[in-house]
Amino acid sequence: MAKVYVSSTIIDLRPERYAVQEWLRLARHQAVDSYLPDSDTVRESCLDDVGRCDLYVLIVGHRYGFQPAEDNPEGLSITHLEFRRAGECGIPRVALLRTSIPDVHVSDLQDPARAPLVLGFRDEVARQVRPAEFSDLQGLIQGLSTGIQGALDKLEGARSHQSDVVALMRAQVRATDKLPYRRYGMRRPPLSSVYVRQSLSGGIASPGSAPPNAPCSVEEALARHRHLIVIGGPGLGKSTLTLQLVRRLARDWLDSRSSSAGDHRGPVGLVPLRVTGRELAAAIDDPWLQALCNAARSELGGHLDLEADFSSDLFKRPVGETLG
Repeated sequence: MAKVYVSSTIIDLRPERYAVQEWLRLARHQAVDSYLPDSDTVRESCLDDVGRCDLYVLIVGHRYGFQPAEDNPEGLSITHLEFRRAGECGIPRVALLRTSIPDVHVSDLQDPARAPLVLGFRDEVARQVRPAEFSDLQGLIQGLSTGIQGALDKLEGARSHQSDVVALMRAQVRATDKLPYRRYGMRRPPLSSVYVRQSLSGGIASPGSAPPNAPCSVEEALARHRHLIVIGGPGLGKSTLTLQLVRRLARDWLDSRSSSAGDHRGPVGLVPLRVTGRELAAAIDDPWLQALCNAARSELGGHLDLEADFSSDLFKRPVGETLG
């Protein structure tokens, strides 16, 4: 059973909304309706509901709908905002586009100010997803059935991909707590028990950032710059810096995955993957994704779960920005 958000304007699409909700109920899915009473504003209530659902179904007619005034600089309708929120959340979207106009008087096509909004929204939907067109309820249900099955297949693939990423994060948590230096005659303590937090300095300042040579944390540096090169002499802690950073980001990613917020990323929006130049150089003749996979597999070794599908396909579907 999937939790499915049903989005549409109301006045012109009552029979269609009812037919979609009934089909979902009979198919054992949970239909979530918009415009339900809530203590929050209608806008926030609807958008929050979208983000909590597994699938999103949009029925598009020829009416634009209510446009909330607050926190809406583009003047988008609730339905338009819901469509975009589902895309931002990576929720599979099923769009059903009505081609017939049963009653032009309840449409916005005769309103010179609102007709362009309707047509612009329909064009945006057609560009971003492949909508099923319908002219009657039979065509609506046929498009819904096909679309839901395709969306469920995508959802299952995404969940499988997420489980493989979880296995990768867990392996990195285990692997990166190993002190990289050998101590002969003594057992190596976990890195997390002896690591001393470090700061970075130097580099070229970007507009609005701290001047060169001003110390900052690695998190601050990553927030300012998309790419970083950390340079330092032997024994200054470059390896332990990357190990500790990747360990913490991986743990944060795993923690956020189990939280109600559902933001599957670390504190600076990164999904960590640590590989060494040595391992990448050994795979220099391989395609990039395969080389990355081979290097990571070599680094993580026995820390990977046996059931994890750790192949180059894992890196083809992003779950966030990657820190390599």
